[in-house]
Order: sequence, then structure tokens, then C-alpha cells
Amino acid sequence: MKSNDELENYLKHFKPVAPDPLLAIERTPFIDRNLRLVGWSAAAAILVGAVMMLRVRSIPPEQVQSQRAATQLQPLTESRPLTIAGANAMVAGSPSVQTVINDLAFRAPAAKVSKGMQSALDVLGKEKTKL
Repeated sequence: MKSNDELENYLKHFKPVAPDPLLAIERTPFIDRNLRLVGWSAAAAILVGAVMMLRVRSIPPEQVQSQRAATQLQPLTESRPLTIAGANAMVAGSPSVQTVINDLAFRAPAAKVSKGMQSALDVLGKEKTKL
């Protein structure tokens, strides 16, 4: 019983202490420097983008037409399969590797599949998968 009476007496005379005020976080020069760096980086990115846009627009129309003519699709006349030597010859006679890749990717198949056989591309194109 004595301990309960002591506890009650202590609680009656308890006076809480006011907490100290929180310290305000001040901006340091480090944060200001980072903000300046971000600002300068954004300005540089905008400047580079503007220069690139102006450079693209300054390409003469004749050069654009020649680039378009080089990338137009041509019918595949050969019925031979593509070999490494044939691919090398195509790359050597083309203005860029990208044009060769585009030509090969978008050409219709030259050789028809023989009777009783199926093209792997046709089979994969018909496959229905549910995700």
C-alpha cells in the first residue's frame, strides 16, 4: 500500500517540463550550390536542344530528298537465301547500314513456300497468346 500512496503523491506533485523549441533547418551553401547546378544543367540542355533543332532544319531539301530516295523500299528480285557474303555486298553498296537493315526488314519474301510446307513467320503470325 505504501508504494501506491507514494506513486499517487508523486503524480500529484508532478510538473512537466516544457520542451525546448525545435531547431530550424537553415539553408546551407551546399543546397544553394546544388540548385544553381540544376539550373545551369537545365539551361544547357535547352540550349543543346535548340541548336540541334536548328541544325536539323538547316538541312537542304535536296539532301533530304536523296535520303528519302535511298530509303525507299525496293522489291526483292533475288530468290536466293541471304548469306553473309550477300549481306556484306549490300552494306558495301548502300549509303548506311541502317538502310540495308530497313530494306531487309520490310521486303516481302521472294520465294514462295513449297506445297505441304509452312513458313515459320506465318505460323508465328497466326499464334494467339493471352497474357
